[in-house]
Amino acid sequence: MYATWGHLYPEPGHRYKGKIMFVIASYGGDNCILAANWGRLPDSPDLYDTMMQVFDKPQIKSRSKNAIFGEVRRDVFEWKGELICYKNGKCRLSQGKIRTILKTRY
Repeated sequence: MYATWGHLYPEPGHRYKGKIMFVIASYGGDNCILAANWGRLPDSPDLYDTMMQVFDKPQIKSRSKNAIFGEVRRDVFEWKGELICYKNGKCRLSQGKIRTILKTRY
């Protein structure tokens, strides 16, 4: 995969400020990233995998657990923080801040 997408991967040892807009799926479905902005960092499969970590954040995990039982509103959220890329090539999301940007009627 690196042979095809490697030129798009985040540069090791760098931090990128950005944000992710996402929704939590109802009834145990797949959570979904709607949009993301990382400035000069291009999209890549590795970036997508790292962005999916947003659903592992404690404040989102608790909402996802309730969504399985249909007990959570289907709001649109925004995570804002940094993508931290280590020299070994591994990346992770900083703690960041999560806020509701659109409240739904459901």
